[in-house]
Amino acid sequence: METKFAIPAVNTYVRLVYKSTLALCGFGQIQIESIRDHICAPLHQYLTEHPKRLKRLDPAVRLPSRLALRYEAASVYVGLDYVLTTAVKPCSVRTVLKEAAHINR
Repeated sequence: METKFAIPAVNTYVRLVYKSTLALCGFGQIQIESIRDHICAPLHQYLTEHPKRLKRLDPAVRLPSRLALRYEAASVYVGLDYVLTTAVKPCSVRTVLKEAAHINR
């Protein structure tokens, strides 16, 4: 898998793999929502309109960000996504029974 913006390969997943990994760890009710359209293009536009703000970025991303501004946001961020994920934490049968006993008091 090709990576962008120096994101470690260990932190890159396609959405289906990410959801499956969480499920295999016992998480349930997994919801994954992309917020890319609210992050990437607006940031790209902001930095295009305010290039002096590039100085406020971490030095490791400053040059790649400056170079990215030469291109359309849609082409720069293709394949890159930001997601919000929620899931129900797995718990043991003992925990469930303990909570049920507490509720019944």
